[in-house]
Amino acid sequence: MLCSLKIQNYVLIQQLNFKPQEGLNTITGETGAGKSILLGALGLITGQRADVNTLLDKEQKCIVEASFDIGKYNLHSLFETLDLDYETKTLIRREINPAGKSRAFINDSPVTLDVLKTLGNRLIDIHSQNETQQLHTKEYQEDVLDFLSDSLELKKEYTAQYKLLRHLKKQLLDLQSNAERGSKEQEYNLFLLNELSAIKLEEINQKILQDEVKSIENFSEIKSNLAELDQIIESSEISISSLLALSLQQTKNLAKLSGKYSALDEQMLELSTSLQELYKIIVKENESLDIDEDNAQLKLDQYTTLQNLLRKHKVLEVVELIALRDQLIQKTNLVANFDQEISKIEKKLKEENKQLVVLGEKLHKNRSAKSEGINQKIISICQLLGISEAGFKIEFTPTPQATVFGLYDIQFMFSANKGIALQEMSKAASGGEFSRLMFAVKSLLAEKIHLPTIIFDEIDTGISGEIALKMGALMQKMGENHQMICITHLPQIAAKGQHHFFVYKDHSGQVSSSNIRKIESEERIGKIAEMIGGNNPGQSAINSAIDLIGEA
Repeated sequence: MLCSLKIQNYVLIQQLNFKPQEGLNTITGETGAGKSILLGALGLITGQRADVNTLLDKEQKCIVEASFDIGKYNLHSLFETLDLDYETKTLIRREINPAGKSRAFINDSPVTLDVLKTLGNRLIDIHSQNETQQLHTKEYQEDVLDFLSDSLELKKEYTAQYKLLRHLKKQLLDLQSNAERGSKEQEYNLFLLNELSAIKLEEINQKILQDEVKSIENFSEIKSNLAELDQIIESSEISISSLLALSLQQTKNLAKLSGKYSALDEQMLELSTSLQELYKIIVKENESLDIDEDNAQLKLDQYTTLQNLLRKHKVLEVVELIALRDQLIQKTNLVANFDQEISKIEKKLKEENKQLVVLGEKLHKNRSAKSEGINQKIISICQLLGISEAGFKIEFTPTPQATVFGLYDIQFMFSANKGIALQEMSKAASGGEFSRLMFAVKSLLAEKIHLPTIIFDEIDTGISGEIALKMGALMQKMGENHQMICITHLPQIAAKGQHHFFVYKDHSGQVSSSNIRKIESEERIGKIAEMIGGNNPGQSAINSAIDLIGEA
């Protein structure tokens, strides 16, 4: 439950400390004193957007701090999901600085507004005129029905199956789209694949092939150079071999004349031997050098094809062509398998759609079975609150296809007057009648939803007298299981509160500001009497106030 709410520098509030209690807390005050400002501050605690214009003193920051006792509400898993430290006494703080920057904290840990909203919505249920409008929406009507008909688990199963079916449909659409696109590209991809497969890329050593092609292209010049070397080394009249033989003869003579020339002779001998070995290689290469025209042409064609493919696909290495070819194999195989995959998904879609229909019918059966009881309860409460001819019915209309809501369209139908047919909510009632209808819904929800704090902001609009007493009695009953806070302008409801708070304007400072205090005994009688008889209530108004408090 909400233990305390501290507000600093917000709208008309300089400093305020509100400490509601268990049960029904009623809040009253003169018009414009700032009762609804409390709701605005609580909105900041539940993640609503901040506005720098709400700062009373534009030079100071605004701070709103709410303390909650959450020990009875089993929120450990939620805190774990939100990555927060769980504490039974949980503190939520929101700050707005003069520059308009907002910060939020849960137990002193900084959090995002989404996290704040997730937790805040589990701690406080604020009902205002805006929420009455939500009763028109299909989403809210469905949520109400599922809470009141105990259909939450069935809806969870149906929703999971519906999401699975949507995922499969997306898969099918993607496959069909890819198949259509793939079919258009298939012919070209097969052409490219055939080109790359024909050259047998794994058998090609790119460097060796380049050397072979170079040799083929320069065959004549190589043959000529080898012949020239033969002439220079051995075959000419003044060849290197003959000159080297003469040189060797001279070094031998020198070695005979003096031992110190032996090394020179040995070096000349090595040179002569090396030349002979080199000449043998040249002769052998010259004799063996020949060209197979057919094989040479094959190599040239292979090299030309390879170079064309490298340029075409804008790559440099054979391994890149191999990778490209493998990708094309996958693409062409995938297109070939599309029909099989599409058929498989279509089959699964049929199976899962059957399961969705089973779950949808089960959900509808449970909703429908409980709806009549819900109808009667809402009618009874509306009659109790003065709509004597109230009519209410939850209608179900089959939908052409399954929707996120189920297999049937859900529509709340209402009539506030005798002889007027049931109509959609937006056409059926006045603002006051809608407020009472919403209160009827809320009172039933309070039996199902374990919320720590329920807040009503002038839900009593458009009622008075005996009806107000009955609404107050219902609020008291709701307060047995929930902490209730009701901002009201009716003395009948104000008197029903176990705890009564009064909002007032303090004019003692340089700037008027709003504040709140708890009132009891004589002061409370006086304030309720003022609600009955005006600023200077007579004895009858005072007696009526005493009677109202006594009845509570």
